[in-house]
Amino acid sequence: MNRHQRGYTLIELMISMLLGLMLIFGFGSLFVQTQKSATIQRSLSYMMEDGRYILEVLGRELRRSGSLRSKMTASGGADVVFAADPNVLGSTMSFLAGEYIRGEFNAAGFGAAADKPYNINRLALRYQLNNNTELAATDPNSTNSACERAILMTAGEDPATETQVVTLYFYVAVDTTNVPVLYCEAKRQNFSDPGKDKTSAAEPLISNVQ
Repeated sequence: MNRHQRGYTLIELMISMLLGLMLIFGFGSLFVQTQKSATIQRSLSYMMEDGRYILEVLGRELRRSGSLRSKMTASGGADVVFAADPNVLGSTMSFLAGEYIRGEFNAAGFGAAADKPYNINRLALRYQLNNNTELAATDPNSTNSACERAILMTAGEDPATETQVVTLYFYVAVDTTNVPVLYCEAKRQNFSDPGKDKTSAAEPLISNVQ
């Protein structure tokens, strides 16, 4: 038996524990930072995806704004097809006769809850349907706008023989949890048969909008 064997001293044990704790703390901090970075990257990815979606939706609708089947006929001019509308989809926003696009920045308004005043940024536009493939009743996914899926044409409607005008209203307002949301509303007017007019409810497109 070796009489000179001995264990660790208290100081050595304390130094070992301190080094171990430092390593654990370092790895723990690295893990937390990695998780935070991953969360930030996911948030940025979602923001970019939302941005691309909205740019696609707005770009598509802006390209169609003011579209007329025929600008040459007396009954198909913009002042006739785009009649004056003093209260676009109940928004207090007004279209003059012949006007097909209008925007407002920081207009006074309210959020989803009536007791939540909120300055609204909003855009309204309208266009005439050109053919029966636009908003076709047989293709519920024919549009990028979620709000337009509620105003699809019914069977038998044909914009080639009927004057049909679509109005879209985009606006930012707070929801019931006080989060700013981009909403969209839409209506389709069939001037040849008003009984087939359709209006959508407010559809949230993306949230946390500035």
